[in-house]
Amino acid sequence: MADKKDEYDDMLEYELSERIIERALTDSDKLLKIVLEIFKRLPEKDADVLIEDRDVYFIPPFANIAKPFIKNIPCNGNEDFVTATTWLIILRSDLVDESKEAFIYTVAHELAHCFLEHSIGEPQQEIDADNQLLEWGFEKEVKDPSSDSYLCGDGYHQRHVREECQVKNPLKGGDW
Repeated sequence: MADKKDEYDDMLEYELSERIIERALTDSDKLLKIVLEIFKRLPEKDADVLIEDRDVYFIPPFANIAKPFIKNIPCNGNEDFVTATTWLIILRSDLVDESKEAFIYTVAHELAHCFLEHSIGEPQQEIDADNQLLEWGFEKEVKDPSSDSYLCGDGYHQRHVREECQVKNPLKGGDW
């Protein structure tokens, strides 16, 4: 059994290292380490969806967003094309200076947007992404004050999203 897990972990590391664009950037190794840790914590079927179906790539450093990128792929060596979507997670440069919990929360939160196929930043999608993190077992990161999550964060934007979605902060009497 350990051999199969080791084989899967090796595949994940190789696959994810190929999905960080601009690997020459100083902090790309830290990003790879965090991304790998996140993927190892995901259910294997969900990790496979993100890699194979959503075709996720990471671009450091810019702003924390996940956006679909539509590409046309030549098919059958002629002028027919298959349309495919690649999800780009573009990360802000100061993310590597955040706590490990905040770093993991931010990357996992953007992966949740990809997994759920969110394309427009609607407030409910932020709550849904955090709920997906809870389903994946990232409760510690969602609760961590440094993460400023949408479910638990105290920032103006986080409070506004919860108010608009009629969701109470679970750390202050709301439901998980």
